[in-house]
Amino acid sequence: MSIGIRLKADRIQGLSPFVGLSLCQFLGSDLKIKWPNDLMLADQKVGGVLIESKSQAQMAEIAIGIGINLLDLQSQRYLGLKKQVDPEKIAEDFFNKVTKFEAQGFAPFKDAFENQMWRVGRDVELEINGEKKRIQIVGVSEAGSLITREGETYELSDQGEILLSGYSS
Repeated sequence: MSIGIRLKADRIQGLSPFVGLSLCQFLGSDLKIKWPNDLMLADQKVGGVLIESKSQAQMAEIAIGIGINLLDLQSQRYLGLKKQVDPEKIAEDFFNKVTKFEAQGFAPFKDAFENQMWRVGRDVELEINGEKKRIQIVGVSEAGSLITREGETYELSDQGEILLSGYSS
């Protein structure tokens, strides 16, 4: 499904993890969020979000694409939720929350995101611009950026992908 919204252009930072959290909360507490917005069930991806935006003056027009596996797919990496999901109820829940996001940003959602964050406190492989490195997920900032640790060094990332392969239990 897709949802279209308009937000002030200076208020979209943290939107991606906010959308992931919103979906995770709506769909069930057994899900985790792989930063910034993939939905994980038992270490396997069951859904995700794509966001595109165009800014015009002070406003941004945003298209939010949401994909959720309802049934298991042939690949073992893609489990399904095995339940019915009403897209209208997802959209209604999202619109009820997005007003607070627009007014206050990601900060009020930080703790809830970290409570449902996949692999937090664990080592994973992060790929940024084709370079892979082993890091520990620490959490997220109040702006929704990923906080990682490599040795004694902490970093903030707004880009990159946490790889499904290459993580430790």
